[in-house]
Amino acid sequence: MNKNKLSTETSPYLKEHSTNPVNWYPWGNEAFAKAVEENKPILLSIGYSTCHWCHVMAKESFEDAEIATILNRSFVSIKVDREERPDIDSVYMEACKVLTGTGGWPLTVFLTPDKKPFFAGTYFPKQTKYGTIGFIELLLIIEKQWKNNREAVLNNAEVISCNIKTEEDNSVLEQDVIKIQYQYLKKSFDPNYGGFGNSPKFPMPCDLLFLAEYGKERKEPFALRMLDTTLDAMYLGGIFDHIGGGFSRYSTDNKWLIPHFEKMLYDNAQLINIYTEAYYYTGKEKFKNIADFITKWLVSEMRGIEGGFYSAQDADSNGIEGLYYLLDVEEVENVLGKERGKIFSDVYDITKEGNFEGKNIPNLLNLKKLLSENQILSDELTAIYNYRKNRMELKIDDKYLSFWNSLAVCSFANSFRRTLSQDYINLARNIFIFIQSRMTDERKVYSSYKDGKHSVCGVLDDEASYISACIALYGATFDEYYLKEAQTRVKQVINEFWDKKNCGFFFTPESGEKLIIRRKEVYDGVTPSGNSLMYENFVRLSKLSENPTQYEAMTENLEKYLDSQQSNGSRGYYCYAKLLKQKGNIIVCALPEEMPKDRFISNQRKKLFYYDNVIIKRASTTYKLINGQPTYYVCTNGTCLPPTNMI
Repeated sequence: MNKNKLSTETSPYLKEHSTNPVNWYPWGNEAFAKAVEENKPILLSIGYSTCHWCHVMAKESFEDAEIATILNRSFVSIKVDREERPDIDSVYMEACKVLTGTGGWPLTVFLTPDKKPFFAGTYFPKQTKYGTIGFIELLLIIEKQWKNNREAVLNNAEVISCNIKTEEDNSVLEQDVIKIQYQYLKKSFDPNYGGFGNSPKFPMPCDLLFLAEYGKERKEPFALRMLDTTLDAMYLGGIFDHIGGGFSRYSTDNKWLIPHFEKMLYDNAQLINIYTEAYYYTGKEKFKNIADFITKWLVSEMRGIEGGFYSAQDADSNGIEGLYYLLDVEEVENVLGKERGKIFSDVYDITKEGNFEGKNIPNLLNLKKLLSENQILSDELTAIYNYRKNRMELKIDDKYLSFWNSLAVCSFANSFRRTLSQDYINLARNIFIFIQSRMTDERKVYSSYKDGKHSVCGVLDDEASYISACIALYGATFDEYYLKEAQTRVKQVINEFWDKKNCGFFFTPESGEKLIIRRKEVYDGVTPSGNSLMYENFVRLSKLSENPTQYEAMTENLEKYLDSQQSNGSRGYYCYAKLLKQKGNIIVCALPEEMPKDRFISNQRKKLFYYDNVIIKRASTTYKLINGQPTYYVCTNGTCLPPTNMI
C-alpha cells in the first residue's frame, strides 16, 4: 500500500489520510519549498478525525484516483489537524469567513506558495450538485486560472490577506456587557425545550455557567429557570447517551432529540461542572447524578493508559453516522427478553417505526413518570451497553489536547467543591499530573501529545487553561504549590502573548511560528476564549495574592480591551468572570502553628468551599489569633470586618 508524507505523523486525523492517493504533506517547510520551487498553488485541507463531513469528503474526493491525479499534477496538498494546530485553523477559518460569510469543517482553502489564501470553502462534493460546485470542477477552474490568469489570483490573495482581521472590531459599548449578554440569552431562549435559538442547538457551557452565576448573584430567578429548563431538556433528549453516558456535540433539531453523534472531551468536561453547579444551587440530586454519569463515561471510554483524556469519539461507525448508537425493538428484545425489552422500549422511546431513519435514538422525552423511574432499569442499561459495545467498533481520536484536559481539571476540581466527592478531586489531581509531565516544560505548554511526542508550542488557550487548572486545584486543596505555579506561568504568558501596544492577548506566542497574521480571539463559543480565561485568572489571582496590585492592573487593562470588542451574544465566559470580580469577598484564615492544616481543611471543607476566595495561613503579627483558635479575616470590596472565630 502506497503511503504519502503523512505516514510518520502522530495525529489520528493525518494518519487516516496517509494511504490516500493524494500526495499529502503535513504543514511545514518541505511543502512550502516544493510549492515555491514548482510554482504551484497549495490546497490546504483542515479537519479533525471525528468530523462526519471530513469523512465524507475524504471518501468521495481524497480516496478518488481522478481527483488525486489533478491534485498531484497541479497542486501541493497540505493536511492539517485543526485540534493539533488551532493557530493555523484560526487564520484560515477567518479567511473563509471573509470570502463566504461562514465557516466550518472540512475547511478547504487554496493558497499561494507564500501562504496567502485566494479561495476558500468547506465541504465540496465530488461532482457539482444541489447548487454546490463539485471538487473536480473547482480544481480544474483553479488550475486554469493559476496557469492563465495568475496575476489576478495573486492580487486577489493580497486583498483577502489584508481583510483577515487580527481581532474583533473595536466599538466601545455604551451599556453593561453583563446585561447585554443576559438580555441576548433571554431573548433567544426556547421556553419549551430549553437552549437558545431554534436548531441546530449546542449546549454552550459558557452561557450556562454565566446564567448560574447571574441568577445567584443578581437574584434573577428567570436566569436559573433558563438554566434548569435547558439542563433538564438536554439530558432527556437523544443528545445525551442514555446507554453509555456523555453528551454529543450538538442537536440537529430543537428538541435535543437527534444529535450530531460525535462526543467531544471539551463539551463533556465543562458540562460536568455545569451540572454540579446546578446541583449546588438547586439541591436537585438528578443534576449530580448526570454529572457522575458523564464522568463514568469519560473514565471508562476516554481515558488513556498514560492518564489523560482522549479528544473525541467519532460520529461514524461502518461509514454510517450514528449507527453505533441506534437500536430497534427486535435488538432490545433479543438482549433483554420480550417482557423486560418492552418495559425498556417504553421508557426509552424505542418503537417499530423509529424516531431516526427507521431506527431509534434512546431518549426520555416522552417519559411520563418521574426521572427516578428509570433507575429500576440499571441492569437493562448495562446489558444494552455491553451489547452495543460488542456489536461494532467506535473510533476514538486518541491524541491528548492540553486545553481540553485542563478544562477537565478545572471541572473536576470545582465539582469536588460542590459535591465533596473524593473521586472528583482525585481525577483533577491525576489529570493535572499527566498534563504537567507530558505536555509542559519550564517555559511553555504544548497543544497536543501522542505516542510520546508533543506538538508545537501551545496557543493562548493552552496556557490560559493550564493556569486556570492550577487556580482551581488551589481552590479545592489549598495547596500553595498550585498557586505558585499559576503565578509563575502568568508571567510567562504576559511576556509571550500580551499586546503591549493595543492590549489584549494574541492567540499565538511571540516565539512561535510566524503565520500571515497574528490574531486575537475574544469569542466565547462552546469553549471560553483564552482572553476570557486570562481575565478570570487575573481576577482570581488578585484576590488570592498578598501582592494583588500587578494582577489588578492587568485585570483593568484587559477588561477595557475586552469591553471595547463587539458584543454579539458570545461573551458568556467573560461575563461570568466579570461577575466573579464584582463579588469581591476575600477570606484569610489564620491557623495556630501546631494545628495540622490538612486536618483543619478536612473538618471545615464544606464551610470553606462556600466562599470563592479563601487563603489559609499560619498566624502572624498581621493575622493574629483570637482565643488561640482559627481566626477568619473577612474583606468585602476593600472593607475588612473585625476578625472572628466564626464565618
